[in-house]
Amino acid sequence: MAFSDNFKSEYKDLAGCLFYSTLRRGEQELSRETLYSVLKPFFYARATLNCAFRKCGYSTPRPEFLRVQKPARAERRLRANAYLNHLVDFFQDRLTDERWSQNCRVEGLDYLQSARGAGRPVVLAFCHFGPFLLLRSILRAKGVPAAMLGSGEKPAPSRLRRLLDRRALLQEVPLRFYTGRLREADDFLAAGNVLCMPIDAPVSKHISVPFCESWTFEIATGAVRLAVRHGADLIPCAVIDGGRWRFTVKLGEPVPRQFLSGKGDWFAAGKHLVDQLIPIFRAWPEQCRPDMIRCLKQNV
Repeated sequence: MAFSDNFKSEYKDLAGCLFYSTLRRGEQELSRETLYSVLKPFFYARATLNCAFRKCGYSTPRPEFLRVQKPARAERRLRANAYLNHLVDFFQDRLTDERWSQNCRVEGLDYLQSARGAGRPVVLAFCHFGPFLLLRSILRAKGVPAAMLGSGEKPAPSRLRRLLDRRALLQEVPLRFYTGRLREADDFLAAGNVLCMPIDAPVSKHISVPFCESWTFEIATGAVRLAVRHGADLIPCAVIDGGRWRFTVKLGEPVPRQFLSGKGDWFAAGKHLVDQLIPIFRAWPEQCRPDMIRCLKQNV
């Protein structure tokens, strides 16, 4: 069984590297719109097969305003878009080119610039919503030294991952950290950089804040704790999928400093984050991913 799993992993990695080379060549020869149109049928077919053998994530209980019509179709579209959007990391070194940069917008960038101008580090708090994995790449294309924090220990990188990492912008800035080696993330923040962290991660330390009538949101406290520890600005954010490789990063208002001073008011900080994100969830409920929905608890 171990040999079979290893062979499957090696085959998948090799196929990914070949696809990477082909896609990079296609991106140079075709327009962005044409390349998307060519790839879309294949990934929608993959999403259809995937959804046929998996439980629909949209069946998870959720508040009324987050429910969508035709959940099976919405699940298929979400999955297909996730596959297609993941491919943008294949071209992350080209996101500064005009044909990409005009489709990767950042709203609220002045919040980040203000904090960095004052020499303060920044913690960006996001949820599993939309193409959240592109947050770091889009910010780096705007000159922001951002890294992601993942859970667990650092895994051994595959050949494909090494290829992708060599295409990242701002090569002098680390790309990612892991909770298993949090000291490195601490040092990164202490140097005045920007760390992107999920607040809907399945961890033991969390707080419950109001979400809407009869519902609460279970927030992981890691982002709040790091912001308090380093005197960092804590800013809510989300990446919205506008379709056909058009993205908007929305940065909300920073958590008021009084909630992050001293021991901090974790509940007030968490409530501010959620209050800033709820309008985005309401506007694009179909982009709320299962990991985020599982953090919503209905009051009994």
